[in-house]
Amino acid sequence: MFPSDSLDPSLPPQVANPLFTAASSTHQHKAQVQPINPASWLHWALVVALVIVTDVVLYQGSFGYSGWAVWLVLSAALLVIGILHSHRQPLTISTALLCATAVLTALRMSWQGNIGLAFFAVCQLFLLALLAQGLPISLIAYVRFLWGLLPQSIRAILASTLTTTGVRLSHLRWMEFFLPAVLTGLFAAIFLMANPDAVTRFTASLSEFTNYCFKWIFSIGISQPLLWSIVALIGLGAIVPSWKKILPAISSPCAQQWCQQNTETIRAYRISRNTSVCVVGLFTLYLIVEFATMWFREFPEGFHYSGYAHAGAAWLTIALALSTAVMSAIFRPSSLDQSCYLRLMRWAKIWSVLNLLLALCVFNRLWIYISYNGMTRMRVVAILGVCCVIVGFSLVLIKAARRFNFPWLVEKQILALTVFLFLLTVLPVDYIVYRINSRWVRNGDPAPAVQITEHRLSDSGYLAILPLLECDDPIIREGVAAMIAGRMAEAKSDTPWQGFQAATWRLETLASADYKEQVSPWLEDESARNNAIRRFKDHVWKWY
Repeated sequence: MFPSDSLDPSLPPQVANPLFTAASSTHQHKAQVQPINPASWLHWALVVALVIVTDVVLYQGSFGYSGWAVWLVLSAALLVIGILHSHRQPLTISTALLCATAVLTALRMSWQGNIGLAFFAVCQLFLLALLAQGLPISLIAYVRFLWGLLPQSIRAILASTLTTTGVRLSHLRWMEFFLPAVLTGLFAAIFLMANPDAVTRFTASLSEFTNYCFKWIFSIGISQPLLWSIVALIGLGAIVPSWKKILPAISSPCAQQWCQQNTETIRAYRISRNTSVCVVGLFTLYLIVEFATMWFREFPEGFHYSGYAHAGAAWLTIALALSTAVMSAIFRPSSLDQSCYLRLMRWAKIWSVLNLLLALCVFNRLWIYISYNGMTRMRVVAILGVCCVIVGFSLVLIKAARRFNFPWLVEKQILALTVFLFLLTVLPVDYIVYRINSRWVRNGDPAPAVQITEHRLSDSGYLAILPLLECDDPIIREGVAAMIAGRMAEAKSDTPWQGFQAATWRLETLASADYKEQVSPWLEDESARNNAIRRFKDHVWKWY
């Protein structure tokens, strides 16, 4: 017996034998590695449902925005249910708010959709999948999430096919549903055979369903299976992987460090200070002139509204955007020391106040044009655009005050622009614009009526000008009636459910019921209709 072979029975085997110790540490190390989440039967069921919804929207019928609305709501519900169930994630407030936003987008598409809404619907769906995973909104995380959808989906499929234990367990679980279903179907067949009339109806229905299936199978093109595959892979990639472990942790932006004072920092401070002083002086002088010439005055006949209120507001908005870029370039902690930076912030506060006054001047110029001849789509775009520029300038002030880095500013500016575009897309702009114009016309100001003749109206716009059928001015009343009659003459009666638009349905319902007396005389005579529209245009042209 060799002394080295003796084991101390008081020690545990992991300590007594180094081989056990190594094996144990290896086992513990492997246990810490997170395995790839395999795709289970629930995941595949949700993905199949997602593929069916997408196929119905794009191929089973005509393309239409109501179909996209149904697709957005159902797809969002399937993804959220799958993610919350797979990763045991609670429904957070941000996820619930984004679900509500998706429903709002779907309602807007059902009212009157456009291609921008369809694009935002897809973007919202991916953002909803990211938030349901428990990750905060970040541009970098969103891009990496989109980039990794297909690779992670393929890894999940490979993991599910290579995991034999999971297959055996899934077979056992399938028996919980398969055996009851088989026995229920067997008894149903026996009860069916006991009733000849029921057998006849069932056989006819089955034959019709079989013929439809064969017809559908032979009508499948190359694009449909490709679409199914892409949707299935994207759906699996959004549901199965735990993106909290795949994406890096998103750290909050930290303040940049100060530079040490030297010749270069002093020179940079003097350049920035002199620039701020000159620009503040110029802004002050211009605002004095602007308030003296464009505020609180009656404008004479022949005033150049388009030049001052339209183009002028655009140039002042460009000045605001340029101020945002200049201030972002000036306030860089990497080129200034603390004392110089804090002294420069005093000028930033003065400049920010002047920029806000300049924004008020832009709104004033827009209001001058709006009060002259009403609202238009582009004036709504201008109002939202100025608001977006003000938000961007505020973000630059936050960056300067908290010494955030430039990538933080870029990400927030992109987010602000995205929100601006989303609002512009989801708001019923035509209905808002022409509702305001029609109200002003009925209150005795006929100038906004020129926007009805000089711009192409959507069904929301036609719906908004229906009250003008009771206008006191006979030329405006007959012109609007002729325009609505022309729109009704182009109406289609065989629109599939995917193409349903609530605005169109509402317009046709009101025009054929509540306003039938005003519209019907213009439906048959196209020549009289065109003459009424021409008189209407000539009557209101002087306010253009």
